[in-house]
Amino acid sequence: EIPVSVIAEASGNVSLNQEGGETALTGMIVEFYDSKSVIVGKTLTEPDGYFSFMNLLPGKYTARLNVAQLQVLQLKSTAPLPFEVRMNKDGDIVDGLNFILQNASIIKK
Repeated sequence: EIPVSVIAEASGNVSLNQEGGETALTGMIVEFYDSKSVIVGKTLTEPDGYFSFMNLLPGKYTARLNVAQLQVLQLKSTAPLPFEVRMNKDGDIVDGLNFILQNASIIKK
């Protein structure tokens, strides 16, 4: 027998809301925190804005965009997204973690 750890995957999209619709953002840093606000991993968005992260054990988590990156790009994110990974013998899939960003300079006006 070979020991196997069953893990979960979390996925979603990051896009910029601007006149004319939404544009996918590549290279955005998505961070994952456990219920004690300890970072457990991070990933980057792909050219179509999609991201996915594996290696999550059952428990409660929050997905957030990297604050320093948002400040440099002058973008404002939607609130952190809480989610739960459930115990399942086949693993769990959490999708629909979607971030819609706004240009921070437009919001201030």
